[in-house]
Amino acid sequence: MIPTIIADWRDVPAAARGASLALGNFDGVHRGHRAVLAAAHAARPDLPLGVITFEPHPREHFRPEDPPFRLTLLPAKAEALAAAGARLVFALPFDAGLAAMSAEDFVEQVLHQAIGARHLACGADFAFGHRRGGDVRMLSRAAEARGIGLTLVPPVTDMAGPISSSRIRRALQDGYPERAAALLGRDFAISGTVFHGDKLGRELGWPTANILLGRHVEPARGV
Repeated sequence: MIPTIIADWRDVPAAARGASLALGNFDGVHRGHRAVLAAAHAARPDLPLGVITFEPHPREHFRPEDPPFRLTLLPAKAEALAAAGARLVFALPFDAGLAAMSAEDFVEQVLHQAIGARHLACGADFAFGHRRGGDVRMLSRAAEARGIGLTLVPPVTDMAGPISSSRIRRALQDGYPERAAALLGRDFAISGTVFHGDKLGRELGWPTANILLGRHVEPARGV
């Protein structure tokens, strides 16, 4: 199931207001991300489950010269979020205006007034607002003042430490897709338009497909 994607926080349909929301970038929608969604649902199972994320990723806004790094672009991210139970995805456009918005204004104008959040869940290291001026302590105070619940979710860890998108990117770039899959909780996949190449796969005996990576992270090369 594909969730309802809302890109304009200034024009939120009435039916999309009043949800329990997970906050974060959710690149890859890995096991740690899904724990945040599960916490948002567990806190208020009576409410629709939604996600607030940002498009493009803030790193792409502030550092456009960086190499492509995304594990999931919005269509794949929305599909993975839906598989984790989300019915609403607020894909907020991360532009100069949102980057300059203070943490207090983000809570008041976006979360409270525009989206009508009833409950929030995020990781303990979540930061937001202009120059990342808002942390979970500030969010806790601001949410409580507005009657919004908040659940702080500890990181999901394995023997190597917290599961993160950065670890998954490194595993893929180093040529360990099985490690990436263990952290993601599913196989890593890239979708896109297939185009004709040199047809060397036929000679090698391996079926291959050429897909433009765009802003996706580039895994280690091989067959």
